[in-house]
Amino acid sequence: MKYLYGAVYTENNRYVLASMRRSESGVWELDKSKQFGEKNKAWPFLLGNRGICFGISSWWRPRSSNRAPDKLIVAQHSDSENRPDYLCSPAAHEIEINLHRELLRSNLIGMTPDTAFLATLPRGLLKNSASSFVSVYGNSRYYIIGITINGALAVSYRMSPGAVEKLHGLLGRIKRHWDLQFRDMPFPETFYTIGDASLMPDSAFETPPKHVAEHIKDLALLKAMGTALAPEFSAAPLFEKQTPEASNRKKRTLAYAISACLILLGICMAAALAGTNVYYKKKISSYETEYQNVIGHNREVNKLTKKSIELAETIMRLQNTFSRQTAWGRFFNILAGKRPDNLYFDRLGSEPDKKNKDIIRIALSGWTTQENSVTDFIATLQGLPYVSQITLSSLERDKKKDSLYRFKIICSLLSNEY
Repeated sequence: MKYLYGAVYTENNRYVLASMRRSESGVWELDKSKQFGEKNKAWPFLLGNRGICFGISSWWRPRSSNRAPDKLIVAQHSDSENRPDYLCSPAAHEIEINLHRELLRSNLIGMTPDTAFLATLPRGLLKNSASSFVSVYGNSRYYIIGITINGALAVSYRMSPGAVEKLHGLLGRIKRHWDLQFRDMPFPETFYTIGDASLMPDSAFETPPKHVAEHIKDLALLKAMGTALAPEFSAAPLFEKQTPEASNRKKRTLAYAISACLILLGICMAAALAGTNVYYKKKISSYETEYQNVIGHNREVNKLTKKSIELAETIMRLQNTFSRQTAWGRFFNILAGKRPDNLYFDRLGSEPDKKNKDIIRIALSGWTTQENSVTDFIATLQGLPYVSQITLSSLERDKKKDSLYRFKIICSLLSNEY
């Protein structure tokens, strides 16, 4: 399905954009319309790869006239042999053209008189339209009347007042002027009305007209619709052709789309990683809580913990008893302060060494929840100058509680002062 886009600038300082689509029957119909504020500089970029034909306000003067105010641009005319040269020449202010060209540069595929709708709407919205016809738009203030010859808008008139009873007289004046100026070109016999049909009654015409887009009463929207169809029918001259920037709009839009997809993909991956991290942290926290609950409600573990705490308190009391730091005092200090958090003692035994009276053999037994805590404690003992011959006598799972490990460490202590 093919789409065309047209835009015009309104009296209330807004842009009206019309999207036209071709139906299966071959005629064009309004798809949707939008409005953008004059200061909204972002909307041309939101159009993506859509090429916009812009309709600019202009007026028509006889081709023979050379009088024109300063800063005017006359529309370009086609030299095609299949259509006659224009009877009149549309002109527009150069300042206004430059203003809109600058804003629409990335999407501008042409700039045409906004009265193009007088020629393009009957040809686009009707299945079988005449090649030469008179089209009329009316409101309460004025009428806009266009004459299309061989598919090309030859001239347009803006005439007032907009009273319904005056329309017949206005058309008569235009016909008499036409017959006087262009005797070799007959006045068209086909009439079309565009917009509100109640303002253009059949009685005002010599032959009954055909109504086009009679449900649309907004002149700006009608102009935008007609402007969108201008490149399709080449029914009106151009002030400006496609800009170089607009010729690359599809590649530009593709690059923007790829960049947006990459950014979105990065955001999604970051969000997924963050979500995964939170999920596993919650899992770890739940497992730790469950483990603590199991340990906390186990009577045997609680009993062993209590014994270990009592032993540690005994060691601390003995350390405080000795005012001088002996090897025993230092050793008890290590047992109380340097043991891993999850390692506990429940028995300490000692006996003199048979070969050396200054050496005492010590046996430590206890339990822990992790095997590596025992090796960590042995490493601590190995760093003491007054402890030697350290041996892990046994390390095995508790027979009553699989989550605990029972251990026994044997070492030698130099009993004299160090």
